[in-house]
Amino acid sequence: MDITQKNRVLTVTFQDTKHRNVLSLKTVQAIYEVIEKAEKDNNLRLLLFQGEGPTFCAGGHLKEMASDQGTLLLKTLEKVLTKLLQLPIPVIMKIHGPIYGGGVGLVSSADIVWAAEGTTLCLSEARFGLVPGVISPFLVKRMGLSAFKALGLSQCPISSATAQGYGLVHFREEDVSFESLLASCLRGGPDAMKRLKSLSLKDVETLNWTQKMTEILSGVEATEGVQAFFEKRSPLWSEEGSADA
Repeated sequence: MDITQKNRVLTVTFQDTKHRNVLSLKTVQAIYEVIEKAEKDNNLRLLLFQGEGPTFCAGGHLKEMASDQGTLLLKTLEKVLTKLLQLPIPVIMKIHGPIYGGGVGLVSSADIVWAAEGTTLCLSEARFGLVPGVISPFLVKRMGLSAFKALGLSQCPISSATAQGYGLVHFREEDVSFESLLASCLRGGPDAMKRLKSLSLKDVETLNWTQKMTEILSGVEATEGVQAFFEKRSPLWSEEGSADA
């Protein structure tokens, strides 16, 4: 697994192509450490996951799951998914190829999912006498119980277009290039992005938005953003975090 940081984007690249980037104990522990690093770095704008080889992630490591490492692997995976959702900065996943089981669960913890042409997602656990247990709360929250059951019971791969309808995929290569998506994300104000990430359904429904927007408009970031708009220039944060920098 390769970890790089450039232009305030921390990128995790799965490189275990021999095993199709499965989620081994070593891998999920490394992901957990990356998230902890990201939590402590106030300069980071985005956390990006991608994979080399024929697939982004082919699911959990079945051999390890069936060994005495299984409990620790599953507990760590659950912690990883929870931490990704709680991370203040946006999590982007650039996915491709056939993605199975735990890989689909990992995708469900991202804020933004971009799928390359030909990407498929499949909950195949029942084929092995298993159920997608640890990842189920995250998937149900993202796509709903009915769709989750249908995918798990059928074990049928779905296209990125179908996955988009379920809320598992947000952008597809057929509609927007990944480079354009990444550049667009970096144009957002860092504080505004964090506010959006932290919003819950309850917040959306119950916040006093008139008061909240008044507070935001008087802040340093909004002042700079509005001023930059009228001066027909990029805001300072856009230049600092440019994907082309």
